[in-house]
Amino acid sequence: MHINSAIKRKPFPTSILQQAENLSFNSEQYREQVIGITIDADGSRDLDDAIWLEPKGQNALISIHIADPTSFVPIHSQLDQIILERIETLYLKHGNDPMMPHILSENKISLLEGKIKPAITIEVLIGSDAQISQTSLKLTLLKNLKQYTYN
Repeated sequence: MHINSAIKRKPFPTSILQQAENLSFNSEQYREQVIGITIDADGSRDLDDAIWLEPKGQNALISIHIADPTSFVPIHSQLDQIILERIETLYLKHGNDPMMPHILSENKISLLEGKIKPAITIEVLIGSDAQISQTSLKLTLLKNLKQYTYN
């Protein structure tokens, strides 16, 4: 996330917007279903991360979930190249200049409340001594149980 009111990129070409509209999740790959919550600013529409914490005996399991755009965007496609060129969403004084088309960032990929979306999950097992005892990384399907705001 970058805040800069002086930079404004060219809009996405119509062909890219059409490609983004037609993309769907390839559900053939097995992914474990997990749960989490999102916490973002009021009015946020591109919910790209979530968290979950649960006790595991004397330990705690922290799950950090990141929306997985690679489950929608074909590698080396024209859309993929434009996203790589943009590299980040610019947050401007009056709105934003997104890294990817809104149909993806605010709908198809966004971790919307009550929806199941592809994610990349990092699980961290913390012992009672607050030391990390185990980590794992996996492709998952996240169900966002609740969309919270900072307020």
